[in-house]
Amino acid sequence: MKLIRKGREKKKVRQWKFGSFDIETKGLNTSNFLFGVCAWNEKNKSGDLVIKKKVFYSKEEMVNFMLSRKFKQYHWWGHNAGGFDMISLFGNYLLDENFNVIFNGSRFIVAEYVRDGYKIYFHDSLNIFPVKLEQLGKDLFHYKGETPDKFKVSRDDEKLIRDNINSGKWTIKDVMNIYGIKAESVARILEVGELGTTITQEDINYCIRDAEIVLKAINSFADFLMDRWQVSMRSTIASISQNVFLTKYINEDLKVSGYDKFFRNSYYGGRTELFDMKGEWLTNVYYYDFNSLYPSVMHDFWYPDPENLKYLSFSNESYIFEYEGTSFVDVYIPEDIKIPPLPFKWKGKLIFPTGHIRGWYNHNELRMAVKYGAKIEKVHKTVYSTRNINPFKNFIEDLYNMRLKFKAEGNKTGNLYTKLIMNSLYGKFGQKIVYSKMGWIDEPPEIPKHLKDKGYEWTFESIGKHDFGTWKLIDSKGQVLEEDAYRSILSFSSYITSWARIKLFEKMMEVIERGYNVFYCDTDSIITDCPELENSKELGKLKLEGVGDFRGYAPKVYEWKEKGEDKIKIKLKGVRNPDEIKNEYVERRIIKPKEALRRHEEAGKGEFKKKIVTYVDTKRFWNGNRGQPWNVDTLILEEEKEKWIKQRIKEYYQELKKHRQVYIYYDESDERYKRTKSMVNSDYLVQLFGHEPTKEELRDYFEWEFDQINNS
Repeated sequence: MKLIRKGREKKKVRQWKFGSFDIETKGLNTSNFLFGVCAWNEKNKSGDLVIKKKVFYSKEEMVNFMLSRKFKQYHWWGHNAGGFDMISLFGNYLLDENFNVIFNGSRFIVAEYVRDGYKIYFHDSLNIFPVKLEQLGKDLFHYKGETPDKFKVSRDDEKLIRDNINSGKWTIKDVMNIYGIKAESVARILEVGELGTTITQEDINYCIRDAEIVLKAINSFADFLMDRWQVSMRSTIASISQNVFLTKYINEDLKVSGYDKFFRNSYYGGRTELFDMKGEWLTNVYYYDFNSLYPSVMHDFWYPDPENLKYLSFSNESYIFEYEGTSFVDVYIPEDIKIPPLPFKWKGKLIFPTGHIRGWYNHNELRMAVKYGAKIEKVHKTVYSTRNINPFKNFIEDLYNMRLKFKAEGNKTGNLYTKLIMNSLYGKFGQKIVYSKMGWIDEPPEIPKHLKDKGYEWTFESIGKHDFGTWKLIDSKGQVLEEDAYRSILSFSSYITSWARIKLFEKMMEVIERGYNVFYCDTDSIITDCPELENSKELGKLKLEGVGDFRGYAPKVYEWKEKGEDKIKIKLKGVRNPDEIKNEYVERRIIKPKEALRRHEEAGKGEFKKKIVTYVDTKRFWNGNRGQPWNVDTLILEEEKEKWIKQRIKEYYQELKKHRQVYIYYDESDERYKRTKSMVNSDYLVQLFGHEPTKEELRDYFEWEFDQINNS
């Protein structure tokens, strides 16, 4: 039984050791430092808190200032700090022995700088406010200035622009899209040759404003957290949200059964799917969006109590219909269901198929599936709870009511803060920990106390050909150790996502029952031809986002034209601000620290990256523009066929290599010696084809052979 402690309220003392920083460079290359700005909190002689600012024209001077003892225990914040500003100041900071850097996958979380007995921390404000700085400024009523075009292009960029336009490779529109600069700036580059590098007071004020926005956001959010819940700032919004919940919205420590781990198997993501009419314009359709879908299901529904979980190695359907929990089941989804109810993981994708599926599913979702035609064929194992709880009701109610109040007052800042906290909790309960740490090959870390004497050891994986890399903790089988985070409660996260999928699915079924069509869905939204489905501002209800024309290509790949507007909005996963539908996009990016080590490149160096878009949708089976769900039985059979064909081809060549021998014989008719090969079992194919078969011919033959065996 795991114990998650109730959070302790902090003394109501304002956190104030915060600073922010912003760098301006010539073009998207962190080495082209022009100037930088620091803004920080400081107490004056009277003990009052004031904000100080300083401009630096020397990178070295700025670094020395920020790392000085004056800022002992300070927390420096920058918007995209780990991906840009820190690289500009420190180069590849991963190689700096004074930095201890924590990543979550590829996402920078925090860097701890240790020197001469004191520490300074660097954070990325994007982990708290995952919006553009321009939007953050609007929400704070502290508006961001417009980035000068001369900061967006380097001298090399200006030459490249001239050469590519003059050669006809790029158009002026291409340059505007790639670099984000105005037409008049492109014209100046062509006429004058450059945009210049003269730094004006207006430029300095622009940079100061960026730093002010970040510091103001951090200061006000820290005060917001302390005033309402007596909790302090952390590096990510998810950890802040969980801290608020555990401190103020549970009455005692949470006990979590060891059987909670089984809910990892039934933890699926949101549903994103294009259902029909791929690549066709659909006119006069309706775009609906749920108001805070995940918070709404946290508020409205019951959850299995993680303390009172029971495990059954032999089970039956009655537990699914009488208790909340999760079961390992065989389920049949009829082939005539156009929009199947249950998720299924297939080759790294989440699909919703028909046919016979096997997997772990939560009981709420299984009951829903049966309601719409699915049949539970066998229940293998079950984890169920003898008691249901709703731990999130007060948490969501308080935050939602706060948000309504802030909206009514026109308080965009409060609205942003409550929205972020409310929406960021559920995923934290599903967090995993991979025991890894970045460092040098000759400096293995200490094994955590609770894992000592369990046979674990560190193994080192270098990044590129460096002595720097990642230390990973492995077990006796050489597997990297992954554990659920100590504060994880998988039944919570798994059930929240189940309830959200159920709510989305039942709304789609309502559309179909009313005689209309669902064309597309994305986690908490539906595009349909059904008018007046619902339009409400209430928590968990649908609101009408727009009416217009829609053309879908794949999940998260579509075009939308709002009624009465000329502009077409394009959504392309992985492509920033696409201007039109095409197969290839060119984007500018900088090389991040980890990637730089792998490629033996300079961190922060700008480069062009081609993004190829295929518009292929593999989540459903498509016959032209008409879509239908995959059938799992067919998918599994096709996978077995592919494995069988590969194995038969492999065996064919192995037999030839092993048994066929070359020998010399005397041909009396020609009165000379000749070379020949001995016959082996596989030579029946040579006789069949009249020649040595190619790989393609072998593949076609063995595919036919497989079909004959399975159809007999």
